[in-house]
Amino acid sequence: MNSITIITGDQLRHNYFVNQISSEFNVQATFSEIKPFGPTLIRTNKESSKYQLMENYFNQFRVVEKKYFGKHRQLINTRQQIIKRNAINLEENIRLLEETKPDLILCFGSGIIKEDIIDLFPGKIINLHLGLSPHYRGSGTNIWPIINEEPEYVGATIHYLDKGVDTGQIIAQARPTLSKNDNHHDLGCKAIISGTEKMRSVINSFFNKTIKSYEQETTTGKQYFRKDFTPETIQLLEEKISKKVISRSIERLEREGDPVTLIGI
Repeated sequence: MNSITIITGDQLRHNYFVNQISSEFNVQATFSEIKPFGPTLIRTNKESSKYQLMENYFNQFRVVEKKYFGKHRQLINTRQQIIKRNAINLEENIRLLEETKPDLILCFGSGIIKEDIIDLFPGKIINLHLGLSPHYRGSGTNIWPIINEEPEYVGATIHYLDKGVDTGQIIAQARPTLSKNDNHHDLGCKAIISGTEKMRSVINSFFNKTIKSYEQETTTGKQYFRKDFTPETIQLLEEKISKKVISRSIERLEREGDPVTLIGI
């Protein structure tokens, strides 16, 4: 039986991904990185208004994440190895990864996978990246489409992992269905669900040797970085939500048609 190893994070959304995949496929092992979360990502005084804004944002996200993925507090059908952020690239963990003898490695929400691992498993590492590449690349790729008043570009891209950052050949993309009652946290969680469901098809096509992939155009689109995510970004995001950007987008799509062409199966 074909075996899969997963490299991911340790939050509910990551557990959901693992459990959905392991419910259908032979997931031998999961390496779960302990991820920083919340206002710890910003270095500022805890009493400041900026810190409070960041804290409120992530507290709201936790509530919504629990609504969608709260049943996935534990992993099933897989052996779990808890590791520190980016520790998968350490020699001892690379050795453990090799010992799982994976036919396929899936990544979702982990730190950067470095060359030593990529060279060990050429053509066998597939990543689930939140955001529709190449339209939105980098960090916060399902936040900036809302800020830019084009939430139809919220989604997920499944691609081969290469030595760049989210630059590998694209295999497939998925989008959530927009709803007038959604906020930015809802869309992010729904994008994870859509991407995970699409990953099932990708895995089958990989093992059936019918998989296809497409070169990624990395000179177009918009790119953002973690440093771009600031308290001011949150303020702008919440202003867009209060102005019902998602509802207006749904109406525009119904009136003008969908500008987004998804890549792959």
